[in-house]
Amino acid sequence: MGAFARQATAASRDRPNFSSILVHKQVSDSRDMRGDNDNPAAGGEVFRPSPVALLLPVAVIAAGYLALFAWLYLSDRSAGAIARLCLVVLSLGVPFLVAHALLRVATIRVQLLPHAILAHTGFPRGRAHEIPYGMMRGLVVRRSLAGRMLGGGTLTILMADGVKLAIPDLRDPDAVVRGIEEKIAAEPPKIEAEGRRTAISAHF
Repeated sequence: MGAFARQATAASRDRPNFSSILVHKQVSDSRDMRGDNDNPAAGGEVFRPSPVALLLPVAVIAAGYLALFAWLYLSDRSAGAIARLCLVVLSLGVPFLVAHALLRVATIRVQLLPHAILAHTGFPRGRAHEIPYGMMRGLVVRRSLAGRMLGGGTLTILMADGVKLAIPDLRDPDAVVRGIEEKIAAEPPKIEAEGRRTAISAHF
């Protein structure tokens, strides 16, 4: 390979090709775990979900059924159908819900890369979304009543073609918004797009 060809290859490798990325690229979770883009040591700040927000509903359900079964037991009605239903929920349903919540705690994350974010919406979806900063048109943070009390919330990213991506149960979605805005302000991405990008942060 000639010197010019080597230089052209190096230049194309160093320059991010945003025009080749449609709106967001889906990458398998297993590949991301092996790649540099999903490695916090590669320079990407990682934001995680709120374990309390994910596990608290399970705890409420378990406490409710346990209290109902205790009342039935003390009332000498522990052999009835409702008592058996409580035992089924406590022995099968609650462990399933706990496992589901823990899997979501382990798989939901947002990583801020130099040119894009890598968003994992969590189990059961096993794919990541790589969204260049220049393709974003708005950032919306929504919180439920429990989220307002516990500090968690859902971050919705509005993209250029109207597609929305919701990342639920983040521990601090406002910190993610600030991180994205800082990345955009520090190194505005160069992409081939018409019109002017307007980053909008909203809270509900």
